[in-house]
Amino acid sequence: MNTGTVLILVSLLLAVISLYFLAKGAAGNALARITARRIFYLGGISTLFSILLLLFAFVSHGFQFNYVFNYSSRDLPLAYLIAGVWAGQEGTLLLWVFILYVLGFFIIRSNDRDECLVMSIVTISQVFLLLILAIYSPFRYVWQVDPELFPVGAVPPDGAGLNPLLQDPWMVAHPPMLFIGYAAATIPFAYAIAALLRKDFSTWIERSRGWALFAMTSLGIGIFLGGYWAYKVLGWGGYWGWDPVENSSLIPWLALVALVHGMLVQRRKGALVRTNIALALASFILVFYSTFLTRSGVLSNFSVHSFSDLGLSRHLVFFMLFYVIISIFLFAARFRDMSAKRLGDSALSWDTLVAYGIITICVYAFLILVGTSMPIISSLFAAAPFSLQTGYYNGISAPMGMLILGAIALAAVFQFPKRPSAWKLSAVGATAVIMAVLFNINHSSAPIAYVFSAAAIFVALWGIFDLLKYRPAVVLPSRLAHIGVAVLALGIVSSSLHSTEEQLELPLGRHTVVGDSALTFRGITDSGKSALAFTFARGRSVSEIQTPYYMDQRTHSLYREPYISYGLSHDVYISPVEYRSGIDSLTRFVLEKGSAAKTPGAQITFEGFDVDREHMRSGGEMKLFARLLARRGPASASISPGLVMGEAGHRKEISARIPFTGQEVRLLDFNVSDRTVYIFVEAPKGAATPPDSAIVEVSFKRLIWLVWLGTIFIASGGAVAMRRVRA
Repeated sequence: MNTGTVLILVSLLLAVISLYFLAKGAAGNALARITARRIFYLGGISTLFSILLLLFAFVSHGFQFNYVFNYSSRDLPLAYLIAGVWAGQEGTLLLWVFILYVLGFFIIRSNDRDECLVMSIVTISQVFLLLILAIYSPFRYVWQVDPELFPVGAVPPDGAGLNPLLQDPWMVAHPPMLFIGYAAATIPFAYAIAALLRKDFSTWIERSRGWALFAMTSLGIGIFLGGYWAYKVLGWGGYWGWDPVENSSLIPWLALVALVHGMLVQRRKGALVRTNIALALASFILVFYSTFLTRSGVLSNFSVHSFSDLGLSRHLVFFMLFYVIISIFLFAARFRDMSAKRLGDSALSWDTLVAYGIITICVYAFLILVGTSMPIISSLFAAAPFSLQTGYYNGISAPMGMLILGAIALAAVFQFPKRPSAWKLSAVGATAVIMAVLFNINHSSAPIAYVFSAAAIFVALWGIFDLLKYRPAVVLPSRLAHIGVAVLALGIVSSSLHSTEEQLELPLGRHTVVGDSALTFRGITDSGKSALAFTFARGRSVSEIQTPYYMDQRTHSLYREPYISYGLSHDVYISPVEYRSGIDSLTRFVLEKGSAAKTPGAQITFEGFDVDREHMRSGGEMKLFARLLARRGPASASISPGLVMGEAGHRKEISARIPFTGQEVRLLDFNVSDRTVYIFVEAPKGAATPPDSAIVEVSFKRLIWLVWLGTIFIASGGAVAMRRVRA
């Protein structure tokens, strides 16, 4: 056992002791309350030292630790060595614990009357996370985790390295912001539990509203940063792919958005008491469910982001069930005591319209939750679990998005006692329709684009008028956020429904015009991390660019990164698809059953597979052959190149020759389920080798900057609201 693991165990022990004194403090013992604070501070110091020790291990290349070995190497820049602390499961859980200590410090400083109850929930969460870290410590030695590979005391000379997708500046900011949001969701949950225990369903709103805003804003910023990261690095040209791990962060954020709006209604009208308690409970439980989805390995076959299973499934399920059972029990026990005032009698009253918006957001979150959980749900009823495709999420997002924009627009129109005149409503509505037509014309004929744009522009225009008409203190936070939603909606419409893309094969040295740009493929760089080189021209600007394209030794997968030329009207997004060597295109072919390839010497058709069953029955190795038909003019011949399947995956090729050309033919690989073969056909002497080429996908992302601007407005609205609460 080393110092880092000892520090984690000390933090765990101090957290358990702190719980004892917090329980006595909640019963009214002032001395116990003070003692609990001091023990909590000691636990925070211990956790801080453990994080600093882990950071030092990364910076000093302490590869004796399995976690450091797996997520760093000597060639990494300092920024990514620091980011390695939260690159894996153990590091992010330790970061989560430390953030809870920081948030707990501010709870203690506030001297809240429910401090002991709130801090008990915070500490219980820390105990759960520290229990996992005590078992799966980031300070485990490599010989403890993999004794067959590393003898006791052996320190690897270098680490396995960091996944190339994580070697990006956004990696430094995105995970910490996400986990700040996860940790902050604990506080509204804790206040809701305290309200249920004390039967105080009114004052808890004032004390927890700032925390709900902070959790919503920080988690939202984390999600937005993830969108920027995906657009810049992943190469598929989007910012949201409805990946299950992306969704698992979106769902609790939507619950927090609904909670913030519900709290506003309760403060002003005294309504939605039960709704707010339920949303505060659900938002944090959904955070733990999100953690279960991403950390248990249940989505490892369905997500590009999911972590593999470290054995955390049972722990996370137990922790989640603990919170679910406590929440349901207390909510049911206090259900009758949670009296609330009625919403407005009119369907167009402000509080009723906000309630409609909350219902819409909750239904939307539930539908995403069902889709995201489909691998788990389907495993209960089907032999092979499956996930839902992006079409499902896009299908539900269109009507839900329209309902949300409609609720925002109507709530803004009917927020104040003095109703707007009919002419103003008509003028703003007509302007929105005209601007929507101008925004979409010549770019999309889809009706949804015009309807969505008109609703979004109406929300933005009305928000601007309100900012000009009313005092900023009254409307600034909500209008900023709602204008952000509108701008984001316009960005989604333009970047998806207005964008165009085409796939091009660029021969070496050939100038190819695409849209308002031009590309010339210059070849592939010869280095450990190779890249495709191009000359890129846009307008009067001409530049030499490179798109990374190499086989990563850590993941054993092809790594490709796009090049983005940013512009006011559109981004030009160049994503490498495939590099084709001239000699390979001359000699290597992929054939499905029944298809043919024209080679310089003959036309070859793949007719099917043959297996030497007699050889196998006599105890020999498996021999598989591709049955090919070679033709050249009137001459034809059947040939059967094959593969011998040896032990431990070893293969031996059995080559064949085309009789009338003498060309050698080899079977390189096969896929029986797809009935596909990969073959090599020797080039005839004197055959002209075609030039190397690159296949790229060039996309024109129209006005995609509106997406980024919208997220900035939304985050700014949350930040201004937090400042008002503190004031």
